[in-house]
Amino acid sequence: AAPVFANLTLPLLLEKLTSSVASAKLDSLITLTAAAPVFGPKEVAAFIEGIWIAIRTELFRASSENLVKACLKCVSMLMKVFDTDSSQDSLKDLIERILKECCHHFKQPQLGLTGVSCQLLSAACSGSAAGCRSILGEVIPVIMEQYAVHASSALQCCLVDSLKSLVAVGAVYHSQLPAEPVLAPHADSVLSVAFASVNGGDSNLRLYGCKCVAALLSSASVLSPSQVL
Repeated sequence: AAPVFANLTLPLLLEKLTSSVASAKLDSLITLTAAAPVFGPKEVAAFIEGIWIAIRTELFRASSENLVKACLKCVSMLMKVFDTDSSQDSLKDLIERILKECCHHFKQPQLGLTGVSCQLLSAACSGSAAGCRSILGEVIPVIMEQYAVHASSALQCCLVDSLKSLVAVGAVYHSQLPAEPVLAPHADSVLSVAFASVNGGDSNLRLYGCKCVAALLSSASVLSPSQVL
């Protein structure tokens, strides 16, 4: 692959990605994930609308575990590629698309799509520190709001589990980029939900709350001494 071939290759990959043949879709996703860093952010961004629609369809239709995994790897790579764009416009555009979809599902947890939404957000966060910072800033308040609104322990468990997964990704960047805090600004909010879960009456919810606290503690200096005590 080379940047000069992007305008020829990407339409073909997009055509395979939107086909009805699972093997063609998988091959397209694997190829796109490998080729995107070579093509560069400008070339890939020109086709992002079609790419995103196809990936979104596969993720939330969940027709194949292999396709879901390939979609998540592709999203992570797209975030990484767009993060190299000096203007950050393509990165912001992809983040907005992802947040629009996932925040809707978090606000409607009864639809049963919070799990795959969390996988998508975690994949996106893993590709870019700047993207992770933006995503956590938007999603954590939504999760907190929905946790307070829904009394169902099953829905609360799903929300806290999602929060734990996002915290785990953020903790990685916190260790790598101590001068640019990704997770610390949200530590109080996460702790409030985690402790509420730990003190809840449902044993599963308590377990998820403990796991969320453990995710926060997995990275040194995320919590201040007063928060630890």
